[in-house]
Amino acid sequence: MKILIIGGAGFVGTNTVLKLVEERHEVIVVDNFYNSTPENIKRISEKTGCRIPHHKVDISNKEEISFIFRGYSKIDAVIFLAYDSSSTLSCYNSNITGLINVMSLCETYNVRNFIFSSTWEVYDNFQEEQKFKYALKIYNEDCTFNINSKPSVRTKQISESFLQNISESNKNINIIILRYFNIIGDNERCIVDGSKVGNLSTLFSQLATEPLNFPVMEINNNTRDYIHIDDVVDANLECLNYFIKMKNNIEIFNVGSGIGYTKLNLINKFEKVSGQRLNPNSFIFTSNGNKVIADISRIKNKTTWYPKRSIESCMYDSWIYEINRVNNKK
Repeated sequence: MKILIIGGAGFVGTNTVLKLVEERHEVIVVDNFYNSTPENIKRISEKTGCRIPHHKVDISNKEEISFIFRGYSKIDAVIFLAYDSSSTLSCYNSNITGLINVMSLCETYNVRNFIFSSTWEVYDNFQEEQKFKYALKIYNEDCTFNINSKPSVRTKQISESFLQNISESNKNINIIILRYFNIIGDNERCIVDGSKVGNLSTLFSQLATEPLNFPVMEINNNTRDYIHIDDVVDANLECLNYFIKMKNNIEIFNVGSGIGYTKLNLINKFEKVSGQRLNPNSFIFTSNGNKVIADISRIKNKTTWYPKRSIESCMYDSWIYEINRVNNKK
C-alpha cells in the first residue's frame, strides 16, 4: 500500500514508519517538525536501506498539503498522527483546520482509507472525576463524553464529530478512529529525537542515567491504562488490513491494555527490571487517586489485534533504549 503519514516524524509516527517500511509498504511522511526532526526519518532510511520521502508541511496551509496530494498519485491510506497542544489558536488551527484540509483532499483525490489518532482523554472530564474521585471508570467506545476545557482534548472531540459527519455524507471513505490510552515503552531500533510527552518509562530511564537534569516530579495515586508503543503501531497496521472487512464506513476503537497501574506501580516495575534504584527525592507523592481503564473488547472482537507486551516489557525496553542512547552520545 501507498500510505501518507501526517505527523510521521514524531514518536508514534517514527515507530509506525519503521514497521510499515519493514513490511514493504510505500510510505510518504509529512510533518511540520515542530516537536520532531527530519533526522528521525533519515535514520530509518539508513537502517532499512529504503528511501522515505519526507516533507516539511504546515497542514493548516491548504496549498502546502495540496502539493503532496498532487505529487503522489493513488494514495491508498492516510494515517493522521498530527497533534498540536501548544497555544489555543495554534491548537485549533493545526488540529481542526489541518484535519479539514487533509480530509477535503482525501475526497478530491479519492483516498478511500483514513486512520485518525485520538485520545482516551475525550472521555475525561475534570469536574466529573471530582464527583467520583475513587471510583473505577472502564471506558468503552460508546461512552458519552462532556465538553473538555483543554484545547488539545477539545479539538480531538471536535475532530471526531467532524469525521462522524464526513462518514455520513461520504460513504466512499472508510474511517477508523483510534483512541490511544497512555503510551509508554520504546523500540531500541527506532531512535526518536523530539517530544515523547507522557512517556513515563522513558522518563524513569532518563532519571536513572541523568538524575541531575530533571526537576522533582509529582507522583499522584491515579490508576491509568498504559500501552506499549509497539502495540500502538500494531493497532495502526491491523487497521490497514481491517479496512477490507469493514461493514460500516466508520469504526472507533480503544487502544489500551485493559489493565490499570499507578505511577508508583510503574516505578517499582522499572526498578525491578532495570536493577536501578530511582532517587526517592526525585518525587513528591500525593494521595488523590481516580481510576481509568480501557475496555478493549471491541477491537479484540472485530480485528486480530490484542496487546502483546507486558508492563515489564514497557519498562525494560525503555531502559535498553536509554542505555543505547547514552552510549551513542559518548
